[in-house]
Amino acid sequence: MSSYKKERKRPVIRKPRKPTFELLALDATEPRFPEAHPKYKNFKRDLGITQSGFNGEKSVDYYLENISNSPTSYLYHNLRLPASQTAFQMDTLLVTPYYLMIIEIKNWGGASLEFNEETKQVRQIYHDGRKEVHDDPVLQVKTQRKKLLVMLKKYGLSYIPVEYGVVMSNKNPEIIFSEGYKETDRVFRSTYLDYFLVEMDKKYTEKKLCIEKLTQLDQIFLNSHQERPFNVLEKYDLEKNQLLKGILCTECITPTSMYRAQRSWKCPKCHFRSN
Repeated sequence: MSSYKKERKRPVIRKPRKPTFELLALDATEPRFPEAHPKYKNFKRDLGITQSGFNGEKSVDYYLENISNSPTSYLYHNLRLPASQTAFQMDTLLVTPYYLMIIEIKNWGGASLEFNEETKQVRQIYHDGRKEVHDDPVLQVKTQRKKLLVMLKKYGLSYIPVEYGVVMSNKNPEIIFSEGYKETDRVFRSTYLDYFLVEMDKKYTEKKLCIEKLTQLDQIFLNSHQERPFNVLEKYDLEKNQLLKGILCTECITPTSMYRAQRSWKCPKCHFRSN
């Protein structure tokens, strides 16, 4: 009986995780978005969700980039690939010579997260009793898997196993599964990620991709990536002339007309001076 002795090394980051164009646009617009606008609350909510999601992904990167995996493994963060008439984006894709792994990351907080097999939803319960309902992220990542398999088939690479997992990056909420929930082994916290991948390495022992095929797949992914377009004005029915004007004070971050005062610029609101 053979023992598990597959060599393990850290993966190469082929596509680093960076703030998405959407997050950059929301961040840049925030100090100039008029609070009286009817969609201001929607804007602030979306900004908070987007920032939280990115922060959660970054917190998982520590574990991802320090995992010990198969030799010549590649990591791709926020890879967005074409699919029929649209595109699909994966939080993280790990490519090894033995299998591919799609990792979906959720930074949901609160007191508990209840995964329900019957409704295919997750109920997020906060400490103050508030509740939110989300689609089950396992369904989301399984849909991504189907689309990735279609793409691989297009390039004659459908023989590569594609696995998936959901990482809950917020350590605070209790994770609860309903009776009969079928994907309990696919949902776990960041700290379990390396152990999860060790089990996958044990499961897949036949090498599917030589270095030439890995290089080919690498170029396919990098050349096929499509940044998601985002128009902040269009999304929130905002006219350009509605944006608050003026020089931003670096202290109070308020769009205001800073004025020249004794060889420096002065903010009329917080009185900060800038040379």
